[in-house]
Amino acid sequence: MELGNSEKNKLYSEHDGVEYKYMIHDNYIDISNKNSAPSIIADLIADKSVVLDVGCSYGLLGKWLKINKNCVVYGVDNDIEVLNFAKQNSQYDDLFLMDLDNTAGKDFDRFNELQEIFDYIVLSDVLEHLKNPAYALKLLTKKLKPYSNFLISIPNISNMDIVLNLIEGKFNYNEFGILDNSNLRFFTKNSFIDWIDSINDGKVLNEFKFQLNFIANTSYISDFVRKIILEKPLLYNLLKSSNPELDVLQNIFSLTKVKKEDRIFNSNRKEDIKPLDKIYFILDELIKISKNYEKDLDDIVKMFRVIDEQNTYVLQSIANKNVTENAYGDNIYSPVLLPIEENIDSIEELFFPKFDNPDVSIIISIHNNWPYTYNCLKSILRNTQDISYEIIVGDNQSRDETPQLFKEKIKNVNYYRNEEDLGYLRNCNYASAFAKGKYLCLLNNDIQVMRGWLNEMVKCFHTWKDAGMVGSKLIFPDGRLQEAGGIVWRDASAWNYGRFSNPNDSEYNFARETDYCTGASILIERELFNKFGGYDNIYIPAYYEDTDLAFKVRSVGRKVIYSPYSTVVHFEGITHGVNINEGVKTYQLRNQIIFYERWKSVLEKQHYEHGTNVIRARDRAHDKTEILIVDWGIPQPDMDAGSRAIMFTIECLIDMGAIVKFWPDNLLKNEKYIRQLQDIGVEVFYGPKWIGKFTSYIKEIDLDVILLSRPNIAIRYINDVKQYSRAMSVFYGHDLHYERFMMQYDIEKDPKILETAKIFQTIEQELWSKSDLVLYPSIDEANVVKSKNDKVNVKPVQLYYYDNFPQIDINSLKKRKDILFVAGFAHSPNEDAALWFVKDIFPIIKYNLPDVRLFLVGSNPTEKVKELEADYIIVTGYVTDEKLAEFYSNVRVAVVPLRFGAGVKSKVTEALRYAIPLVTTSIGAQGLKDLDSVAFVADTPEQLADGVIKLLRYDDLWENYARKGQEYAKANFSKQSMIESLKPLFEKDKKIYHK
Repeated sequence: MELGNSEKNKLYSEHDGVEYKYMIHDNYIDISNKNSAPSIIADLIADKSVVLDVGCSYGLLGKWLKINKNCVVYGVDNDIEVLNFAKQNSQYDDLFLMDLDNTAGKDFDRFNELQEIFDYIVLSDVLEHLKNPAYALKLLTKKLKPYSNFLISIPNISNMDIVLNLIEGKFNYNEFGILDNSNLRFFTKNSFIDWIDSINDGKVLNEFKFQLNFIANTSYISDFVRKIILEKPLLYNLLKSSNPELDVLQNIFSLTKVKKEDRIFNSNRKEDIKPLDKIYFILDELIKISKNYEKDLDDIVKMFRVIDEQNTYVLQSIANKNVTENAYGDNIYSPVLLPIEENIDSIEELFFPKFDNPDVSIIISIHNNWPYTYNCLKSILRNTQDISYEIIVGDNQSRDETPQLFKEKIKNVNYYRNEEDLGYLRNCNYASAFAKGKYLCLLNNDIQVMRGWLNEMVKCFHTWKDAGMVGSKLIFPDGRLQEAGGIVWRDASAWNYGRFSNPNDSEYNFARETDYCTGASILIERELFNKFGGYDNIYIPAYYEDTDLAFKVRSVGRKVIYSPYSTVVHFEGITHGVNINEGVKTYQLRNQIIFYERWKSVLEKQHYEHGTNVIRARDRAHDKTEILIVDWGIPQPDMDAGSRAIMFTIECLIDMGAIVKFWPDNLLKNEKYIRQLQDIGVEVFYGPKWIGKFTSYIKEIDLDVILLSRPNIAIRYINDVKQYSRAMSVFYGHDLHYERFMMQYDIEKDPKILETAKIFQTIEQELWSKSDLVLYPSIDEANVVKSKNDKVNVKPVQLYYYDNFPQIDINSLKKRKDILFVAGFAHSPNEDAALWFVKDIFPIIKYNLPDVRLFLVGSNPTEKVKELEADYIIVTGYVTDEKLAEFYSNVRVAVVPLRFGAGVKSKVTEALRYAIPLVTTSIGAQGLKDLDSVAFVADTPEQLADGVIKLLRYDDLWENYARKGQEYAKANFSKQSMIESLKPLFEKDKKIYHK
């Protein structure tokens, strides 16, 4: 397509031999493609949604949504030609011909009659073409349901090839129809955010609150940028200096509509004030003017509680109290609370299940406040599933209706009323003596538990093999965070980490070792609790007994774990109040002194001075290596080999004692994969609060290692790492990208591939020179790097490990007759391999063995790969790991027929692990020394076909290669050998903090 050609008055492109008006950029939607705006938008839209596609053009996005997500899709465009095409080919539910700038078009009145029906309104590269985009947003907002989303993509200048013509004065606006001189604009990410803010500030959209969230950006370099880098470097540097976002090709935003009631306050992205904040403001003012602070504070807290409880459902409806997530998972968590009961005779009875051998014994100490006890029990009954438990209640001489409650309303709970008031600590110890469960859960009665709370704590004991005690995330009734684990300082003072923050922020949502967890909701093995004699009586009546217990757990080599997805609401201060100068609270300061004297030596060696090195204190990283890994997104190990390598690396680093953090370049919270990191202790950064904050983060946080993964990602971070962090900078290359592209060019002779190879060569060489350590998956690649620059500190690193190896099943050999090729087919070397194998190799095999079938198994098969499907060629697409293991147990031969590529291939090592004889090329064998002794390695179609045929025909040969291949995998891909290869990351001297 030649842009700026005066012979045409529109933008044209050609696809599949058909010339289309305008650029068809969404012809192929592949939701795994993070470099495609339509693909990212399609992935964000939920199944069975009602969608309005504004600027729908030929309707390709809408067609995909109808086929793949069963959506109801409406379209808007101002071009009758493209609408007719969309109507015939995309089967939209309705289409509207109209111009959003002046409401012209025969369908405007019909469109205006629509009410709030849409779950999503998509504006993909639309707003920059409108003369009055603010007006269009206001018009469209009336059609959007509350709490639904605009999905808006905007190109910036580096995405538009016409920029080159613009800069050189060759662009004639009038030749391009809708791209006229009065309204063509180029947004950057920041300029778009500022524009939205100006709309809100100007009250153009003052009926609505928009929550603005940057969702994703492409991470490859455009043809335009390639061209000016190579041909006009001075021009590129000029553009770069004026637009630091030049390499960001496409920005995608979510704008969330809320109800009018939510605009009680003037809220925008900079200051998100929730309705409940009005109450906080009133309370703060009352506290300020209080003449008797200590006395009035308790009264104010009680008043707040009444306000909150009486209005809870009203406030929930105003503020949409159920969790509402955007693509980041950046939500305002507002728990749905049970209303406080006043009349014991009107409440419903609670019948608890009975288990002879419960997994967990829930211990609750109570004294008065029967409504809170009732709600605590009711929340347990509602929100505790798929686990056996018993409840043991110790009553410290309650004087209210508590005895009546357990006599008349609570069934199948073990209720023990003490003859004297034992106090909280002794009462917990007394009640625990009746427990039968493997675990004890010590739970306050002023708690309401959320769904899954108990399962998540028990899960930590299985995930963290050395766990000794686990604590929940504590939430205030208003939804703010009360505690995400605790920090104990060297003077024995303590912090509730994260207090008053948003509990959904990324830093509070990963499991980790912590100094202690408040005893309002903790889980401990019963045998361990009994070994310590329960809570120590030295802290009677209460305070610091839970912190002391945590230190005792560590003293026997176990860990205290904070479980972020075990969420409970804590009505703090119900029993003992909040005034440390009266009542039981006075023991808090006394017991701090007792605790300090007992644990003084530990505090001196392992803890920081009060308020210093907060993140390292939170992480218990006093003498540990903290490693930050940066990659394109959260690893998807069942989707691509690079993700699998990063996941294995993280697991090994954790086993080596490191604390690992993960920064996804797209800052997107991928719900499907994020828990695999968070559950094992990896802090994953996500959400709008981290946009543009990488530099400030590494300035503030003392990291030991920053590992940058993949050249196209690493190049954008390396300068900041070198300038602003003392950390060792590590470039993890995965493979030599430029060599892979050069091999591809040798086959395909495409000049663009050659340009790409040259760009990657420049990028990789810059990364080598700037990194303290460079990692590649084989000694061969390390040697190549050394040959280019002998000053580079480059080491080979193992990409994968296997900790179990299936037995070789000789008995199933007779029924095995098929061939397997496993790959992620969106990767061009794998697509080429599949096409080449089917065209040039498989026919030879079929001629000799007509019954043989070929399975092409793996994610993202391209259209060309899908077209290979036949009676004897099965293209499966993505399969789970379990299904993949099933394929390996049934096929006879694995093939990896690569003609270009680089690095060690997981599909090669995986076949060896499963004891499936392998036939591959010299490219497939890269980095694997002496692989030809355990597999068939050849490069011509005839030789490859011959190897497959022999393994299909001869059982003895098959068994020999199966055994040798698996032995090779065991010798070269153990977890221990991978750990050995990662030791260079720990070689830099670390600063040990004893401040």
